[in-house]
Amino acid sequence: MKRRVIIGVSALAIIIYLFNSLVLQPKSVAKQLKSVAQNLNGKCPIILDQISKLDSVGSISNKNFIYYQSLYRLHKNEINFDSVNQNIRPKLIKEIKNNPNFKAFKKNNITIDYVFHDMYGVFINKLSFKPEVYGE
Repeated sequence: MKRRVIIGVSALAIIIYLFNSLVLQPKSVAKQLKSVAQNLNGKCPIILDQISKLDSVGSISNKNFIYYQSLYRLHKNEINFDSVNQNIRPKLIKEIKNNPNFKAFKKNNITIDYVFHDMYGVFINKLSFKPEVYGE
């Protein structure tokens, strides 16, 4: 599971590169986020690893970017929520803190959310990372 998360986060790093490239354009943060979301949604779904895929992304004004993911081989009853919070959350925080592709999020104080659904689209969990958690 840990390896899958790392692979998934690495795939997201590529996605975030698109965001960084748009930061150089003279647009408001909200318009940049919306543009990145529209561009990325045109490429979705994106298989991230053996059990997860990126279904879509979204943004809320200039403060929030959301990744909607499915664990497309798992039913909600097969998922240990404590494990998600104890294992995946710290790895995502570390990735967000250390990966230069998240620099634009840090610079603009954007909250990053990961919303997970099971193979049937049933909500599993939401992990939210506010700038004060991942910022330096």
